[in-house]
Amino acid sequence: MILDNLVTNTLTKELIKYIKGGKIERIAQLSKDCFILHVWNKKLFKIVISLNAQTYRICFTDKNYKLNNQGSTFFNHLKKSIESGTIVD
Repeated sequence: MILDNLVTNTLTKELIKYIKGGKIERIAQLSKDCFILHVWNKKLFKIVISLNAQTYRICFTDKNYKLNNQGSTFFNHLKKSIESGTIVD
């Protein structure tokens, strides 16, 4: 499946229903291309984001993952830029 504008737009509309106005409390790296965001918006949402070219995905989860402490440059920049931020329109 190709990640095009139609898929991205639909995905954004679906996610924003739950996390708009939420605060990004924590960002963790599960592997070199997989991250989890902890977003608080009346309750805690855990969002898994996989950037793998073959198996990309974004989904909500309740699972507790074992976190990887390898901290890539991209992850450190992402954490510095958006952790403790608020999700707006």
